[in-house]
Amino acid sequence: MPSHSGTYPEQYRKKLYIQWYNSGKPASGKFCLEIEPYDNKIPNQLTLQTWIKQWEIDCQNWDDQIEQELTRSIVNTKVEMFREQAEEARKLRKIAFNWLKDNWEELTPSVAVRLWTEAMGIEQSIAGIPEAIEKMMNMTDEELLDETLKALEDANIESIDAITDQSSA
Repeated sequence: MPSHSGTYPEQYRKKLYIQWYNSGKPASGKFCLEIEPYDNKIPNQLTLQTWIKQWEIDCQNWDDQIEQELTRSIVNTKVEMFREQAEEARKLRKIAFNWLKDNWEELTPSVAVRLWTEAMGIEQSIAGIPEAIEKMMNMTDEELLDETLKALEDANIESIDAITDQSSA
């Protein structure tokens, strides 16, 4: 079927745009093999290239939204995982404490200390991480920069230039 560059209705172009986007944004040469004709004709390659250039600009907003949603989903999954781990660590600490309380004479001191510190270490290493991640996700870039600069000031670092000067010396 020969290609034509005539005028195509907006509805047809929108349908092709969605098909192109959902097909992984193929090049015009590959995409022209996938499209259905309109009125027994398909757009020629030059027309498709022109449309695709505009579609690439138009779809950037979609891509940005998808990336933001994926990032938020990944972060939320990670936050929930940390919360579950923290809860499990608290349960383990309580079990260890109760067991130690009831069976302390059966343990050597080193085993008792190791059991207790291991449970406490797990809980402490996880505590606060979910809340910190959520707080950071809700901050603007400016707020993140302010917090970073504040942390650097708190660490008594006078200037980033001083650090880079020392590392290059």
